[in-house]
Amino acid sequence: MADTPTDEYHVQSRERAWQQHCHDEERQPYGYTPLSTDPTRKEIRLLEILPSNSSFHVVYCKIHHVPLHGPEWRPYEALSYCWGGSSLGRWIAIHGDASMRYLNVTDNLYFALWRLRDPSESRWMWVDAVCINQNDSAEKASQVLVMRDIYASSKRAVIWLGEKDGDGSSERGLELVFRVHTILNFDKTNNVKRDLFKQTDGPSKLPPPTFRLWWDLFALLNRSWFSRAWIVQELAVSPDLLVLCGYHQLPWTHFWGAINYLGEIAGLKLGAYSSALQRLQLCANLDQIRKQYQQQGQTSEPPGDQQQERVGSGDEQEETSQSGVGLSVMEALMYSQKAEATMPQDRLFAFYGLLSAHTTEGQTVVHRDFGLPDPNYLVPAAEIYRQAAVGLMQHLGNLDLLSVTSITRERWRPLPDGTTGQVGDEMAGLPTWVPNWTAGGLTEPFLWRHFLTEFRPEQRPTYRASGDSAYAPEFDATGQRLRLRGHVLGIIGRASQVVRPPPKQELDLSPISRANWARGYLEYQRALRSCEDVGGMWEPGNYSVTGESRIRAYCQTLHGGADGFLGEGITIDNVEFFFRIWHLSHMVPARILQILRLDTVGFFVLWTMALSLLTMLRVKVFGWPSAAGPDMVFTYLTTRLAHRRVINTEDQHGRGGYIGLGPPLAQPEDTIVICMGGKLPLVLRPSSEGAWEFIGECYIHGLQDGRKWEALESKRGADKEGETEFWLI
Repeated sequence: MADTPTDEYHVQSRERAWQQHCHDEERQPYGYTPLSTDPTRKEIRLLEILPSNSSFHVVYCKIHHVPLHGPEWRPYEALSYCWGGSSLGRWIAIHGDASMRYLNVTDNLYFALWRLRDPSESRWMWVDAVCINQNDSAEKASQVLVMRDIYASSKRAVIWLGEKDGDGSSERGLELVFRVHTILNFDKTNNVKRDLFKQTDGPSKLPPPTFRLWWDLFALLNRSWFSRAWIVQELAVSPDLLVLCGYHQLPWTHFWGAINYLGEIAGLKLGAYSSALQRLQLCANLDQIRKQYQQQGQTSEPPGDQQQERVGSGDEQEETSQSGVGLSVMEALMYSQKAEATMPQDRLFAFYGLLSAHTTEGQTVVHRDFGLPDPNYLVPAAEIYRQAAVGLMQHLGNLDLLSVTSITRERWRPLPDGTTGQVGDEMAGLPTWVPNWTAGGLTEPFLWRHFLTEFRPEQRPTYRASGDSAYAPEFDATGQRLRLRGHVLGIIGRASQVVRPPPKQELDLSPISRANWARGYLEYQRALRSCEDVGGMWEPGNYSVTGESRIRAYCQTLHGGADGFLGEGITIDNVEFFFRIWHLSHMVPARILQILRLDTVGFFVLWTMALSLLTMLRVKVFGWPSAAGPDMVFTYLTTRLAHRRVINTEDQHGRGGYIGLGPPLAQPEDTIVICMGGKLPLVLRPSSEGAWEFIGECYIHGLQDGRKWEALESKRGADKEGETEFWLI
C-alpha cells in the first residue's frame, strides 16, 4: 500500500500519467497468477480499490492473493451485483509489480467500482468477475464451491442495484423508501402504528397508489439484480448487507423494512395482478431465507473478530438437508425457477452453497450428498441438468422433481392454442422429464407451498395422491429414459383455454393503452368462461367424487385444494358466496358490454365506470372495501390458475368423472396417471417411439388424500390388473 496515492496532487499526476500511457502504447492485459491448490489454505483473490477522486474516470486497483481463513485473512466486503451483459466495454487499471495492466469489465461493474472508491483510503472487495479468472474453467468450478464461505467470511455484502436512471426515477423510488423507513422508525420509537395511506396531510402521508412515484419504486424493484440466481446465497449467508444505487445507500434492514410495509399495507391497494407485487413477494422470500440462515446458524464462522456464536437450529423440515436446517433441495430448486444467470450451469451451481451445512455430528453435507454433479463449466448445460435430475430423483426417492419439470417446458414447446416457444440448440435434446432450468417458470408449482418454510403449517397443502408409496427410480442404460410404475386414472376429455393473467392498468391512459388493456382483459374473460364451462361450475347436482356442490368443487379446484391459501379469515365455507358475488360484479357486466359490440376504447370507459359503481354498491350493501371481500378471494383462488387449464376427465370406458387443473401443454386425449412416489397425478402423452412424453403435473380434485391410489393398489393385489409401466423419454 506504499504506492497508494494519498492526496489529490498525486491522484491527478497518476491520472495524467496513465492516460498518457494509454495513448503512448497499447494497453497490456492483466495476467492472472494461479491460485494455490493447497486445500488447507483455501486461497482467494481480493481486489484493493485504491483511493481516488470521484471526478477521475480511471479506477485504480491491486489484486492480492489471501487465504480465506487464518492469520493472513483481512477484512473485506463482497460485491453482490448483476454483470449486466457479456460485453466487456470498460476497463480498470491493475497495479502490478513493475507496471500497470488493464482488465476489461462490464459497464455495470465499472460503475459499481467507480462508486465504491474512497477518496482517502483503500477499499478491499471480493468481486467475482475480477477475483476469479473467467478464462479458467477449472478455477471457476473450484471457486463455486467456496462462494458461500467467501460471502459468509466478509464484513458485509454490498448490493449494487446499478447506476441511477437518467430520468431520476430510481432516486424518486429510493426517496419513497427513505420516507417510509423514517416514518416507521419514528412510529416504532414512539410505539405508534399507522396506516400511512390514511394520513390526510403532513410528512407521514403517502401518495395515492396511482401516483407515478409508485411506478418509480417498482421500476427500482424490477432491476435485474433481483432476478439473479446468486443473490439468494449472497443474501442468506452475508453477516451484513448494504444497498447501493448510484450515490444513494442504505442498510438492507431499512430497505427491506420499508418494502415489507408497502407489501403488507399497500399490497391490496396497488392491484392484485400488478407485476410489482411479485417483486414485493420476491423481496419477502429473500429476507425470509436470510432470516432462516442467520437464525439457524447456517452461515460459516468468519475468522477473527468477525466470528459469531452459532444459533441453534430449529425444527427439522421435511426432506431438508441432512443437518435438519437450511434450505431443502426442493426448496432451493423452487427458488431457482425464476432466477437468471449468465452461464446456464449457474442456475444450479448458484444454490449448491445453500445446501451445504454442518451436521450436529460435525459432518459436512455438500452437493454430492444430494446426487448433484460437481461444478464443471466444460460439461454442456443440458448434460449437467440430466445428471442433476438423475441424481436428485435417486436421492429423494420420489417424483417431486417432476413438479419442477412441468413448469419449464411451456416456453420451448408448441402450445395447443397456437403460441410457441423456443429454446437454444443445447437444450433441444433434453428428455421431457428433465427440468430445463434456462426456460424459467411461469406457473407456480403445486408443491411450492408444500416445501417452502416461509408458509405456516396451516397454509401448506397436503398432497399424497399415491399415498405413502416410495419410488426407486429406474433408468435405461443411456440415462435418457425414466421408467415409472402406476395406474391410468383417465383420459382428458376437455381442456379450457390457457389462463393468462389479466393486463395491469398502467398510468398511461392514451387510447392505444386503453385499447390494448381492453383486448387483454376480454381475452382473460373468455379464458375464465372457458374454465367455468369445462369445470361444470353451473351444472346441477353435486361433484360425484367428493359430494360437494359443483361450484364449491370448482372453487376448490382453482386453488389446488389449498384451503390455507385462501387468506386470513377466509374459509372454504364462505368462499362460494364470495365467488358468486365476484362473478356477478365482474363477469356479468363484462359479458353485457361484449354483447353490445363496443370498440375497445368504449369498452374500457364503460367497464371502468361499471366497476366503480358496482364497487360502491358492494361497499354500501356488504361493507367490503374495494380491495377486499370478493376481489381478495378471487385473487387467492386464481393464483394457481395462471398459465394453466381447467380439465375434465373420462375413464378408460369413456365415462366422465374428475375435474382438475392441468399444465398449459395438456390436450384432450392426453392420459392422466398416478405413479408410485408421486404426490400429484401426472399428464402423459403417447409417443411415436412406443414410450411416453411427460407433459406436466396436475391437480385432480378429490384425489389428494391417497384413497384412490389405495383402492387401485388393493385391486392390483387381488388380480394384478391395472398397473402399467411408463417409459418417459
